[in-house]
Amino acid sequence: MMPAVLFVVVIVAFVGAVPAAADDPCRARGKPIYRVTRSAMRPPPDGEPSPAPFFELAIYATGRWTWLESGEVGSGEAMVRGGCLDADRRRELARALARAQFRIQRKAVVCAGVPKTKIVLEAPRRGKRIETGMPCGPPLDESTAALAACATAVVDGPRSLETLRTICRGQ
Repeated sequence: MMPAVLFVVVIVAFVGAVPAAADDPCRARGKPIYRVTRSAMRPPPDGEPSPAPFFELAIYATGRWTWLESGEVGSGEAMVRGGCLDADRRRELARALARAQFRIQRKAVVCAGVPKTKIVLEAPRRGKRIETGMPCGPPLDESTAALAACATAVVDGPRSLETLRTICRGQ
């Protein structure tokens, strides 16, 4: 558990140490509009490395996004990325966020495996939160799954707006 806590403390210190220009219209302000976190389902016994890397993607209303990820298990490395979404990408994400129901599919078939990774999707400003697992966790409803895919697509790099709309609308 200690390496995971240390990793989070180092990342928070790094992100907090980067000065944001006071006039930067894309700086992170307030609660994120969307956040997804991936971590170990259960904390490892003392002295053992975490079985799953830590990951967090947070997107703010200003368009600022941050991507924090631990490196390979036991490496002690971390990856920090960030950027700013343009107006079209923010609009598509906002639409997907408004449609998301944050529910689990009730009549879905789930595999018999035991999830090792916990995935938490949140819309803090809407007061919405849902947990699932990987692999074999309960599947998300279609609108929430589309939101998760949309959030990854808007920060993953250049895509045509038409492709992004298809992903974000779950088509």
